[in-house]
Amino acid sequence: MTFVINAVLVAVILSGCGKPQGEQKQQSTAATIPVDVAVAHRQTLFVTKQFSGTIEGEEQANIVPKISERITAINVHVGESVKTGQVLVELDKSGATSQFFQAQAAFNNAEKTFERMKALYNDGAISL
Repeated sequence: MTFVINAVLVAVILSGCGKPQGEQKQQSTAATIPVDVAVAHRQTLFVTKQFSGTIEGEEQANIVPKISERITAINVHVGESVKTGQVLVELDKSGATSQFFQAQAAFNNAEKTFERMKALYNDGAISL
């Protein structure tokens, strides 16, 4: 009998807890957020990514002549493989004012002057 009385008291206490139903409905409708519902189904997803950038070779060089001469021949084309020591561009060296010939003449002149001075030094004609 005490068990039945205790069960009834617990039921009465639990049913008395909480807010009146009118307040619960008002609060729950004010806090609801409308959502769209869709049925889930299997499908194939296509994921693509685009990146921008520049592609360069591991070994490459910007070719700039040390002397300013006219180009007479280009021996390779864009995209061709080249080997070490291969002549890529030929320059015009035939002009009288060519910087190439001027530099070569200055080198030859300096080399001859050095040899003359070396011979004079070895003979004791000049000192350091």
